Amino acid sequence: MFLCRGLTMSMVIEVQVVYRMNGQVMDQSISIPSGYSIKDCLSHLKLNWFGSVGIWGEHAQVEAVLKDGDRLELYEDLIMDPKELRKTGGLLKCKRTKK
Repeated sequence: MFLCRGLTMSMVIEVQVVYRMNGQVMDQSISIPSGYSIKDCLSHLKLNWFGSVGIWGEHAQVEAVLKDGDRLELYEDLIMDPKELRKTGGLLKCKRTKK
């Protein structure tokens, strides 16, 4: 857990941050000053994030102010449209054998 120095507990909120990095899902609880935006939170974590962001599964703008107990989700951009991936077989292609 990260805590900003010099702040009283009434000025600090808890936020859960979930993202994927190097193939692993990262899930951190952090303490940040009340009134921090998503952009401020990313800067606090020293993350250069260029993908989409959301709060509790709803897309959000980086200027949105975080509240105590929020779950900040950082989304990766899609490489390929899921429908197209299924049509072409993509990574899900498997061979069927008849008996």
